[in-house]
Amino acid sequence: MKNQIRPQFPTPRSIGYGAGYLIDEPADHRTVPLPGHGCHRKYLPGIRETSKLIAIIDDDDAMRDSLRDLMEAAGLVARCFGSAEEFLESGLHRQAACLITDILMPKMSGLELQTRLKDEECDIPIIFITAYGDATMRIQAMREGAVEFLAKPFDHHLLLNTVRAALDM
Repeated sequence: MKNQIRPQFPTPRSIGYGAGYLIDEPADHRTVPLPGHGCHRKYLPGIRETSKLIAIIDDDDAMRDSLRDLMEAAGLVARCFGSAEEFLESGLHRQAACLITDILMPKMSGLELQTRLKDEECDIPIIFITAYGDATMRIQAMREGAVEFLAKPFDHHLLLNTVRAALDM
């Protein structure tokens, strides 16, 4: 398998905080596992650039990890939260440049979070993702200012383009 170099992105703290380049290469002892891809990730440290934070909220661990990996592979900085409450308690709702959130979650839903952020005059672009959305939910979210409402499974290119557009708002 030929090595592939991907663009610069922030590395996880366990590797060394900063930025680096990602190389997909055959597995060996010098790399970090990349599940399900038959290769591993090798991090080459670089200089961290100032980046806008993307907050990801989903109660599904696998979805959070997948979305974070997608954002980081695209050179974006992402932070994940398991619930809307955890996100609000972090205080990052005033610093995040874009929010990707599920709709149906225990306790506070994505739509309730949208209302709460609006009440607090926290103007953050929101992209909703859901496996259970219907037309009524979509209309409500979009009327309240959502950037996009995507049904799972969604095209990752569409999500990345939507995130980039939201960051330019």
